[in-house]
Amino acid sequence: MSYLDKTGLLKVISKLLEKIAEPFDKLDKQVTEIEKRVPEPTEAETALYLRGDGTWADGVQGPKGDKGADGVTPTVAIGTNGNWVINGVDTQKPSRGATGAKGDQGEQGPTGAQGPKGDKGEPGPQGETGATGDKGDTGAKGDTGAVGPTGPQGPKGADGATPTIGSNGNWFINGTDTQKPSRGATGPQGATGPQGPTGPQGPTGSTGPQGAKGDKGATGTSIRNMGAWKASTAYVNSATYIDIVTYNGSAYACKTSHTSASSWNSSYWTLLASKGDPGAKGDKGDTGAKGETGATGPTGPTGLQGAKGDKGATGTSIRNMGEWKASTPYVNNSSYIDVVTHSGSAYACKTSHTSATSWSSTNWTLLVSKGDKGAKGDTGAKGDTGAKGDTGPQGPKGDKGDPATMKQCLVGSTEGELTKPWYKFADYTVT
Repeated sequence: MSYLDKTGLLKVISKLLEKIAEPFDKLDKQVTEIEKRVPEPTEAETALYLRGDGTWADGVQGPKGDKGADGVTPTVAIGTNGNWVINGVDTQKPSRGATGAKGDQGEQGPTGAQGPKGDKGEPGPQGETGATGDKGDTGAKGDTGAVGPTGPQGPKGADGATPTIGSNGNWFINGTDTQKPSRGATGPQGATGPQGPTGPQGPTGSTGPQGAKGDKGATGTSIRNMGAWKASTAYVNSATYIDIVTYNGSAYACKTSHTSASSWNSSYWTLLASKGDPGAKGDKGDTGAKGETGATGPTGPTGLQGAKGDKGATGTSIRNMGEWKASTPYVNNSSYIDVVTHSGSAYACKTSHTSATSWSSTNWTLLVSKGDKGAKGDTGAKGDTGAKGDTGPQGPKGDKGDPATMKQCLVGSTEGELTKPWYKFADYTVT
């Protein structure tokens, strides 16, 4: 594979990655915009709890609730018709805006290296003879050349003796050998006469039958993207693979199979594409819905900066309307698709409408079903002691108790210094 072939392949891969990333970048921008519209709760709001009478008051941290089961993650994709598809349902909304005006033609790339000559193909069928061109000017007479091929049959003349050429090359008349050779000795080649003007193009011959299918060609060498260059790693250049890596922002192809050392060695690598200069900052696009975080792919080679295209038309945004409410207008149009929650599940609006007094699933597409209740979670850490409550009302007076007997230790003494550790001091009635 030549140097230019690899560079062209990397450019194509880079363009494909840019096209794949466009819808996901747009979704992420839309979710960011929705998050900006939802106000953050104040510190006071996060410290409230509900009393039995329905009012809010400052309270203490309650125990950790049970962990809920994982909800069903919606599947968002782009259908073959270009529309957004959520959980397999076509939203009828295009995933991208109308195509912008075509950009200016890029500069002509350098001429690629000459490829190897292909095998000779089977000869095609003979086309029809084109019309005879105009007669050219008569050239200077050349020396007599060798006898040319027999010309076309002339018109029939009067019957006469027809001479023939015998097996010895002499002329025969009426079967008699004239002893005269039918052709003279070959003369020297005459000078080429001037080129006559080209005649008009003859009609195109009919297409011949399809030739037999040729043998399958040998398996070519594949490009294997190994991501960023790493030390102590086996890299190959064989009849099956040529490894491609990136290093300091540029792309390289392996020259010779080897195991890399602890530091970069350019003698094993052929530069495919140098690190490009940063491109101009593009216009800010519309905010899209936030997509799920995908697994991090290998770092691709840095492609050349293309010309900036025109800004596309604004796509459809997801609008979070919170819990479903009665007598509320909901929309599905070129600007928004409303999303609500109902009984723990999430739904997308199918058709613009004003909701009735009760829920109707015909106007909604299920996005995420309510998850089952999870197993009880671990007991949370003890919260801080709450503020002291108000003093309660005075309780009723209790019944009078029995007289109590009190004993007092002798002053200045300890239990070990006394023969009897306690002496009856007095009997008192506790009032």
